[in-house]
Amino acid sequence: MNLFKILILNFLFPLALTEIIEPGVAMLFGLRKIELVAVLLINLVTNPAMNYVMVLSNLSGSSPTNYVLLIILEVLVVISEWLLLRWVLIGSSIKFFLLSLVMNGCSFAAGLLIFQFINI
Repeated sequence: MNLFKILILNFLFPLALTEIIEPGVAMLFGLRKIELVAVLLINLVTNPAMNYVMVLSNLSGSSPTNYVLLIILEVLVVISEWLLLRWVLIGSSIKFFLLSLVMNGCSFAAGLLIFQFINI
């Protein structure tokens, strides 16, 4: 796989998908514009980091889609985003945990559906 394909399919496309879906979910939770910016910025940290670990796992000879690692990373992302949202936006811990869980669940499900049709 060439570098361009790795960058597009493993970094840019998942980030774009996340940056479209998760702020939409956050809007349904009642977050305002400035809070949506926080969601976008947090995703700029967590999404590429997670995808970088997945690419390294794939390059190291692990199965093309290591679902155990993927689930572990998603759990870590939910927890990280929850803590960052709670720290940056200073609000209800339960609300931000549920927000992180639902946002990541939606983007994860969308990614699974879409990536079924893309040969990575």
